[in-house]
Amino acid sequence: MQGLNDRYKSDILNSSNGAETAYLNSYFTDLAKEEMVAATMALPGVAPLTEALKISASNFENSQADLLDTRLNEKEVLAATKLKKQLVALVNTKLISGLRYRQYIADKDYTNVCAAVEKLISDENSKTRQRRKNKEE
Repeated sequence: MQGLNDRYKSDILNSSNGAETAYLNSYFTDLAKEEMVAATMALPGVAPLTEALKISASNFENSQADLLDTRLNEKEVLAATKLKKQLVALVNTKLISGLRYRQYIADKDYTNVCAAVEKLISDENSKTRQRRKNKEE
């Protein structure tokens, strides 16, 4: 048993997470061999510690997999600047065109909406111009 521990000890302790996991899995495979099982059972307290280490290693692997999945899913979410560009394009093409059409046909139900949207856009454009002016100074 000492030889097995000596063989894996420095590799497990001095490796990156991925390599550490691989070394631990190899260690557990070697521990499952018949002669190692007998040695483990002969030493008091070693079997429960080994089982606890297996559980911890498994939990760590699962956590790493969850973290990787989360990071991959985050990349699928659009960044705020890209989302803003898409939203501005939709507003400029669909919303503005639709509201202009409603104004053109003098649809009374949309008069207040058109005026409110026009004011919001005008206010935002003024803020944008002001920010650009401040950056240039």
